[in-house]
Amino acid sequence: MKWLLAALAVIWLAAAGWFTVSQRDLFYPFDTADYPASVAGPGVRIRDLDGLQVWFRPPDRDLPVILYFIGNTGNPARQAPLLQEYTVNGFGLVTLRYRQESASEEQLISDALHVARSLEEIMGAPVPPERLVIHGVSLGSGIATAVALEVEAAGLIVETPFTRLCDVPSAHVPGLPYCLLAPRNRFATVERIGALDMPLLVQHGTADSLVPYHMGEAVFAAAPQPKRFLTYEDGDHNDLRLYGAGIDARAFAVEVTH
Repeated sequence: MKWLLAALAVIWLAAAGWFTVSQRDLFYPFDTADYPASVAGPGVRIRDLDGLQVWFRPPDRDLPVILYFIGNTGNPARQAPLLQEYTVNGFGLVTLRYRQESASEEQLISDALHVARSLEEIMGAPVPPERLVIHGVSLGSGIATAVALEVEAAGLIVETPFTRLCDVPSAHVPGLPYCLLAPRNRFATVERIGALDMPLLVQHGTADSLVPYHMGEAVFAAAPQPKRFLTYEDGDHNDLRLYGAGIDARAFAVEVTH
């Protein structure tokens, strides 16, 4: 029995060591390829902002501007269909390509805040808070929530949100204290969102195979009013557009900015 316990301890320590060393690649497998801005829809352009690659499009007429934070592909082109939900319908859009080097919660939020505070410079015109909606999907939901606590906006959309980024591995391979092993990559949305001071929309699919549905429910429960939770029956992590999530997000954005 002692040898079995010793063997299990060695396996546990090896797994913990592997996760500690590999977590950056697991959490941030960013696509480093270059793509044209046109894949994100009509009128989208790319510009440099102090070393950050920002993709943007001014809005048509009086439509909202969406400050969009993508998932862990890290590259706007890889989530072009999601961005097109806004751009082909005339919405303004600002999103950024995540920097691969030294990726961490602190760095990603710092870069996101820099973009959020530079919207007039990026768009070439003022973006009033009452015309701005923040939208984050998956990894971007953690970034968007952190930004929404620091930047004035008309509303926040979090799509397939996790409670904490470091909670996600436990849903697939339980047994390790992931949040203790990943202090620089916690993204504790469920702890932050209680301080939110704007309308909230949470979107989650019941069949999400990456971020469990109950995490979206927990984030919603922790948030103050006004808030709305939209459930997409049988929706998985990357297919909510097939269930109308894009239409719902645009409707919410229009509602809170008018």
